[in-house]
Amino acid sequence: MEQKTVVEVECPRCGSSGKARIKQFIDGQADPKGRKDLLAGKLNVYRCRSCSFTDSLPADVFYHDPEKGFCVQYAPRWRTEEDEFLDRLDERAQPAFLEGSSGGDALAYLRDVHLVLSMNELASYVVFRERLWKRRPPVDHGLVTCFCCDRSIDHGEHYYCVSRILRERGDHGQPEDRILDSTSSLQVCADCRKKAETKPITFGYAPMPLLNLEREGFLRFARERGNWASLRQPEAPNGDSCRLCQAGIGQGDSYVTIELSEETSSPEGVETLEVHAMLATVCGRCADQYMVWLQLGDHVDEKDV
Repeated sequence: MEQKTVVEVECPRCGSSGKARIKQFIDGQADPKGRKDLLAGKLNVYRCRSCSFTDSLPADVFYHDPEKGFCVQYAPRWRTEEDEFLDRLDERAQPAFLEGSSGGDALAYLRDVHLVLSMNELASYVVFRERLWKRRPPVDHGLVTCFCCDRSIDHGEHYYCVSRILRERGDHGQPEDRILDSTSSLQVCADCRKKAETKPITFGYAPMPLLNLEREGFLRFARERGNWASLRQPEAPNGDSCRLCQAGIGQGDSYVTIELSEETSSPEGVETLEVHAMLATVCGRCADQYMVWLQLGDHVDEKDV
């Protein structure tokens, strides 16, 4: 697809003819100038050389950002009165011209097009999605970020992590429990852990709802860091009953262990230095009910958990 097209323009003020370049496709990563012109209000703007009249050109613009995973289509408002244009929209007012596009999961976002009807709205939506993307570094970027002070934790720096580890209880044929999945529900840098020894701290950013046993377990660990004897020897990861409902966990059952550990990261990955505490063992049923990461779309009230 051509990124720029030269068109003939007749100035509405003085009638002079001139040429203008329009851009109708912008890749936010590969075309930083196009992005900059859009945000500065300079994209597809015509200036008459005879009388200096300036106006925006009514051209459709498709903007996408493969790194941040979003796309948006601008169409001039008058286009909404055209049957041909309306026929290209689905029942959610999304352009249908990319249905069935190839590329797999990497380009799945191209099938979820946001429609806007003004250039200002287009620029505002791009800024909004970029800010939203920046607010989710622990989940989307693979970075280690302190959920308390919101700063990135450097490679080699120690930090404290509460992890939810999904396991499957072994049986006679597979005696050892299998790890099926894991995620960090809480990450705190060493400075904030030190601060929590003497004063309350809050977790302004968390990618998922925190259980009280995770939040309070970490705060208790920080306050009693020097003499919390009960945490020095972690509980065995294959506890026999659920901390929440007290149901037994038997052979072949799935369950979750919630662990508090000290970790460090490097370009090669994350290394666990020490598991300081096993905060809980949770059966598969309670995990499905209370842990959003295991059952997306179900938000539960976890104030009593």
